[in-house]
Amino acid sequence: KRRPYLVLDGYRGLREALGPTSTQQLLSGLTSQMPFYDASVIVTAESDPHDPENFAEVTSADTLIALFHTHLEARTIRTLEVMKVRGKSYLRGLHGFDITSDGIVVYPRLSACLPATAPAPTARRYSFDLPEFDAMLGGGLPEFSSTMIMGDTGTGKSTLALQYIMAGAEQGERGLILALHDERVDVLQKAADLQIDLATHVESGRVEILEITPVEIDPYALAWRIREVVERHRPQRFVIDSVSDLEAAPGVQQSPRDYLFALNLYLRRAGVTTVMTYESGSMNQFDTPGQSLVRMPSAQNRILLQRVIRGDRFYRTCSVVHMQRSDHDTRIREFVIGPGGMTFRQLDDEGEDIAAEIA
Repeated sequence: KRRPYLVLDGYRGLREALGPTSTQQLLSGLTSQMPFYDASVIVTAESDPHDPENFAEVTSADTLIALFHTHLEARTIRTLEVMKVRGKSYLRGLHGFDITSDGIVVYPRLSACLPATAPAPTARRYSFDLPEFDAMLGGGLPEFSSTMIMGDTGTGKSTLALQYIMAGAEQGERGLILALHDERVDVLQKAADLQIDLATHVESGRVEILEITPVEIDPYALAWRIREVVERHRPQRFVIDSVSDLEAAPGVQQSPRDYLFALNLYLRRAGVTTVMTYESGSMNQFDTPGQSLVRMPSAQNRILLQRVIRGDRFYRTCSVVHMQRSDHDTRIREFVIGPGGMTFRQLDDEGEDIAAEIA
């Protein structure tokens, strides 16, 4: 037997037509009589749910749910807040939702749905299949860690992140790329231009590319979609390209630090080793004081890519700025990008002068 529901849609209009006293009596009567019929009443009202002067009588309800419609530059996002559930526990704070052809889809806030525990740290390292660079990292990235690759446009951040995914795929590890800057076809074409066979691993299902247009990001929907893909695909390696595009999205700008921290914490507890790219600085300098531009507070490792023009030579350099609980090479190294991706090499005499200048 299905439980009966009574929906009173538009309490404001009813209140204005009958007056506050009559509608309060009606609501009180329904509240007291519905249990005898094993029935429930759903009442909708247009009002500010945080204003106690608006429909104070509604507070007698067993459950209060507030819906919001927020304008963010060129788009809007829908959020809901469970304000009260009598006698039961519930997830506090704002959660996202959307109206689709299949009805309402709710996206619980990621920070409220984190796995209870995280995998214990291991001694395993995730290499880039770049011997010189892996040596700089002390053998590779520690398992379950998060790494930020920082640099300005054209320094090779996406290429280095791509090599990270490819190194794992060649060893049979599952990878996931969140492309916020390029379309899926562009990621595949970029790899093909570098003579990196990413397409084979994508076709086999070993690597998955999740493309999201930055301007259309709904932060709640994106976080939930990442969660769904991670739990379905179970990647060991994850690349976000780029975090700067993500934090600049209108839907994330309200609280980028909390949002990115929750995302990073979820990935850690899900057992994923994450690499993120971040675009900052200019062609000839990088703003490092406090690294205040980088909003990912829990990235354990930071790699800095820079480029310098000297005479008729264009130098790309790499340095490991920081690695938590790990020995690493602090020297600045030069690299070039060509067929097959990156190649690291020792700096020549002029390069040593440039490295000293950068340092």
